[in-house]
Amino acid sequence: MILPNITGTRSQNFGGTNVMVCVRYRSPRQLSNITQIGFAMASGTTGTCGIGVWHDSDSGIPLWSGSTTCPDTTNTSATHEVNIHTGSNNPVRFNADTTYRICICDSVNSSYVGVTESAGGQMANLLNSISGITMIGTATNGCTAGVPPTNSSGTGAIVPDVTRSIPIVSVGQIN
Repeated sequence: MILPNITGTRSQNFGGTNVMVCVRYRSPRQLSNITQIGFAMASGTTGTCGIGVWHDSDSGIPLWSGSTTCPDTTNTSATHEVNIHTGSNNPVRFNADTTYRICICDSVNSSYVGVTESAGGQMANLLNSISGITMIGTATNGCTAGVPPTNSSGTGAIVPDVTRSIPIVSVGQIN
């Protein structure tokens, strides 16, 4: 099997206000006490940016979700990290060999930073075809004013979208 060559990062438009871009993530090991989750914004004006983590199901309340003011990136070409603190009393935990959905959104249809590859969409095609399920796409249910859904409706089905760059999501601990 020949895998596409990951060539770096690129700016990827969300595709609409409150559109949730989702990726399935299977944790190779247990990650505990995560108190900060973030993603990179490439362009946009100040609005609300949100991120949520769900068990891999079309419905259900998020394990964790949060939102914050998006960085105003209109006057610079640099990327800006959107870091949302889960709080030391509410740390996130990824269990080993468990699949999660991580979704990002914003309220102003700006752009996030995603992984690029040389074959233009082939990575998303490959991930979606190998697994037999959609690994990257957009959620049927969107955000509201940049805030991910917190009710039991969850993400809804993830609709495949091979034009999407895989969002670069970071997790960490802040004491």
